[in-house]
Amino acid sequence: MNNWLKLMFVSIVFLLVACSGSDDSDDSDDSGNNEVLAPEIVSYTASSTTITAGESVTLSWTLSGGLPTLATINPGDLNVLSQSTVITSPAETTTYTLFVSNDTGNDSAEVTVTVNPVTGTNVEILSRPAEVTIESGARFTFAHSSATEFECSLDQAAYASCESPFFIRDLEVGVHNFIVRVAGDSSSEATYSWDIRSVFTSALAEDFVTFTDFTPGNDPDGGSFRVKCEVSHFNYDDALVSPGQPNAAHLHMYLGNTSTDNSTTIDSLASSGTGTCEGSFLNRSGYWMPAMLYPTDNAEAPFGLVMPFQGDEAPNVYYKSAVDDTMTIQRMPSGLRMISGSASANPANPQDVGIVRWRCESWTITSSDDFVPHVPRCLVGDWVRAMVFFPPCWDGENLSAANHKDHMAFPTWTAELGLHCPASHPVALPQVQFEVVYEVTTENSFPHGDSRMWRLASDSYEVTDSSPGGYSFHADWMLSWHPEIIDAWTEHCVRQGRHCSAGQLGNGWQLAPRQATDPDIPEVIMPSMGGMHKH
Repeated sequence: MNNWLKLMFVSIVFLLVACSGSDDSDDSDDSGNNEVLAPEIVSYTASSTTITAGESVTLSWTLSGGLPTLATINPGDLNVLSQSTVITSPAETTTYTLFVSNDTGNDSAEVTVTVNPVTGTNVEILSRPAEVTIESGARFTFAHSSATEFECSLDQAAYASCESPFFIRDLEVGVHNFIVRVAGDSSSEATYSWDIRSVFTSALAEDFVTFTDFTPGNDPDGGSFRVKCEVSHFNYDDALVSPGQPNAAHLHMYLGNTSTDNSTTIDSLASSGTGTCEGSFLNRSGYWMPAMLYPTDNAEAPFGLVMPFQGDEAPNVYYKSAVDDTMTIQRMPSGLRMISGSASANPANPQDVGIVRWRCESWTITSSDDFVPHVPRCLVGDWVRAMVFFPPCWDGENLSAANHKDHMAFPTWTAELGLHCPASHPVALPQVQFEVVYEVTTENSFPHGDSRMWRLASDSYEVTDSSPGGYSFHADWMLSWHPEIIDAWTEHCVRQGRHCSAGQLGNGWQLAPRQATDPDIPEVIMPSMGGMHKH
C-alpha cells in the first residue's frame, strides 16, 4: 500500500474512534443530569460573633449541590428555605444551627453569637430622697439608655429584680445605701446614700411634731389615741377592692394621704402625697368611706354632696384599746390594711351597731342601743354623726385577705378573760375607728326639711321614708404611719391606758395641727343602684 493510502486509512480509523468516544460521553452526561444531589452548606457566618445585649446580628450562608426542600435555623425553628440571610437579636449567648435537606441527603452547620451585658453606661437615678431627711419612706426612679431590666439592693442586701418607681417603707433612723444596676451588669451600678434623722431630735421635724412636756391623763376605757383629719379629696377609685382600675367604684371621700387612688399600694403610701391629719406626712395612712349624698330638685343634677364638718369638728380617727388587758396590745404590723362594714347591707340585711352606727347629735345616748344602723332623721340645725369600728384582732400572719376582712376579727368576752382576742385571731392591735359629723342645712334637707332622704353613694337600694339610707356604711383603711410615731402612741397612749387627743403622743410630744383643705368636688354620679362595688 502506498503512503497516500496508508494516511487515508489511519484518518478514517481515527475518525471512527473519535465518533465512538463522543457517543459514549453523551450517554454518561444524560445519566448524570437525571441524578438529584444533596444540598451542601459551603459557608455559614454571623456578621458579628460578639455583640452587646440589645444589638442585632445577621446570619448568612451559601449552598451548593442540589436544591433543599427544607431549611431551618434553630433555636426558633425559623423557616429560611428561600433565604440566604436572617437578622436576629439574641438576649443571651446563643448557638444557631442551620439545617438543610432534600430527599437525597442533608447538611448542617453552627455559629455561636456571644452576647455581653450592656457596659460603659450607668443607670441614671432620676429622683431620690433628700440627703438628710426625717421621712421613713423612699421613692426612687431610674432609667438606662437601652436596658429595661434592673436589679436593686438596699443596705448591702442581695440584689433583687426591681422596676422604676421603686418604693421603700419603714426605714430606721440612720444612713442607708441604695444601689441599682442593669440586670446582671455590675459595671452599670448607680448608688445613693442618705441619712434619716429622728423626728424627736431633728430640726427638720419642728413643723410636724413639738415637745409640750404634757402627759395625758388615764383613759377610763383603757387607752386611746385620736387625730382629727380634714377631707383630702374625692374620687371613684378603691385601692383595695379595685386596684389599678380607675373609676371602678362609687364616690369615695378620703381623709389622710392626699395621693390615694386606684394605683395606691401599701409601699407607695409611705413616700407619696402628704397627710391631712395632725402631723402631716408623719401619718400617710389612707382612710376612705362612701360619700354622703342628698337629693335635689334639679333633674340635671339629682344629687348633691354633703360635706362633713371641717375645722374643730373635722372627722376623728381613733386608735383605741378594745381588749381588757391593754399590755397585750401590739404595734400594728407594717403593711396592714382592711375594710370594716358592708357595702351590700340594706334595710332587709342591716349591720350590727357594734360595727357601724348613726345618731342625731341632739339625741341622749345612754348605751349602744340608742344608735341606729342607718341615717337618722335629724332636723335642720342638728348634726348627723356616723361611726365605723374596725376589728382589732389579727391572725398574726396575713396583712390582708381576699375580702380584706378575714385576717381580722372582733374580740370575744368570757367571765374568765373578759374582752380578749379569739384563738383564731390571737394578736390584739389598737382598734381603728372613724367618726364623721354632717350638718343638716336648709340646702341639703330637701324635700322634708330633715336628713331622712340622705343616702350613701354605696346604697344600692331605693331610699324612701320607710327605707332610709346609710345601711351600706363601710370604710377602708391602709396603714402608713411613721415608725417612730406609731411606736410612741401605741406604747404611751394605748398600751399604758392614757387618753391622748389632738395628736398627743403620750411621751411629752404632740403632732402639729393639721392644715385646712379645700378639696375639689367631682361631679356626683347617680348612686350605685344595682350593685356597683361590693365588699
